[in-house]
Amino acid sequence: MLKRNLIFFIFLLNLSQVVAAPRKSDLNSNFKNIAAIQKNYKKLNKEFNESKNSLFSIEKNLSSSNKEYLRSLKNSQIIYQELLKIDDRLQKNTVALVSEKEKIKSLIKLLVINEIDSNSTDEKLIESKLINEILKKLQHETKELTKIVEHLNFESQKLRGNFEDLKKNQFTLLDSIRNLESEKIAVSNKYLFIKKERDEMKGLIERDRIKRKKRMRKALASKKSKKVRNSAVSFKVPSPLESFTKIEESKNAGITYEFTSEAPIKSPANGVVNYVGRLANYGKVIIIDHGKEIRSVFLGEFSPKVKQGKKLSIGEIIGYTKLTKSEEGKLYFEVRKKDVAQKTIDWLDFKIDKKKKIIVRR
Repeated sequence: MLKRNLIFFIFLLNLSQVVAAPRKSDLNSNFKNIAAIQKNYKKLNKEFNESKNSLFSIEKNLSSSNKEYLRSLKNSQIIYQELLKIDDRLQKNTVALVSEKEKIKSLIKLLVINEIDSNSTDEKLIESKLINEILKKLQHETKELTKIVEHLNFESQKLRGNFEDLKKNQFTLLDSIRNLESEKIAVSNKYLFIKKERDEMKGLIERDRIKRKKRMRKALASKKSKKVRNSAVSFKVPSPLESFTKIEESKNAGITYEFTSEAPIKSPANGVVNYVGRLANYGKVIIIDHGKEIRSVFLGEFSPKVKQGKKLSIGEIIGYTKLTKSEEGKLYFEVRKKDVAQKTIDWLDFKIDKKKKIIVRR
C-alpha cells in the first residue's frame, strides 16, 4: 500500500514525463478552447444567478401585490356593507325628519288660525296651549333628527370617499400585477435560455474533465502495467540507513527498513534535494536528484533536516529516523531511473545479510 501510494505520488510529480504529450500546438489550442469555454461558463453562470435572483424578487413582489389587492377587496366589501347600513338609516331618519317637519307646519297653521279667531274661548286657549307644547316637543325632536341625519350624511360621504380610494388603489395594484406578470415572462424566458446555454457549457467542461481523467487513469494504468526495468546499474551507493532491525525487499523495486531507535539517514550519492514534503498518512517524503535521470526516494517516519534545492554530498545527513507510538518505525528507500523504479538492492554497495540483519561490504 505504501509503495502504491508512493508510485502515484511520483507519477503526479512527473506527470509531464509519464503521459505521452500531444503536439505543443494542439495542447495550446485545447487549453485555449477550454479556457474560453470556462470563461464563458462563468459569465453565463453569473447571468444565470442574476436572472434567478430577479425571478425571486418578481415572485416576491407579485405575492405581496396579490395579498395587498385581496386585502383591498376585502376592505372595500366591508366598507360597502357599512355604507348600505348607514344609507338605510339615513333614509329612514330623513323620512322621519320630513314627517316631523310636516307635523310642525300643520300645528303652526292650526295655532295661527286660533290666534286670528276673534271668538276666543277658554277651549280655544287650552287648545292653543296644548298645540304650543306639542310644537315645542316636535321642534326638539326635529332638531335631534337633524343632527342624526347630518352625522349619518357625513359618515356616508366619508365611507364613499374611502370606498373610492380603495377602488383607485385596486386599479393601481392590478396594473402593477400585470406589469410584474409581463416582466416575469420576459425574465423567465431569459432565465431558461441562459440555463440551457450554461448547461451546455457545463457539459463541455465536464466531458473535458472526464477525458482528462481517463487519460490520466490510462497513463497511470500503463505506468503500473510496465515491468519495472532494472536497467544497467550506473553506480553503486552506500546504504542510507545503517542501523535497523529488519529489512523487506520488494521484488523489482525499493526496500523497507524497520528500526527501533533513532538513527541518521544519509544521502546515497551526490545530488540536489528535489522535493521535501508529506504523503497523506504515510509519513515524510524526500526526493534527491542525482543527475543522469537517477533519483532516490525516501518515505516514512523520519525528521527531514534538508530543504528543497539543497546540494548534497554522498554520506551527508538528510534526516533522522523517528519513532511513533508503535514499537517499530519504517523507512522506504527506492532508486529510480528515468522515473522507473529500479531493483534498489542491486544498487547498494553493501550486501545485506537478512538472517543476521547486518550490512556487510561486498
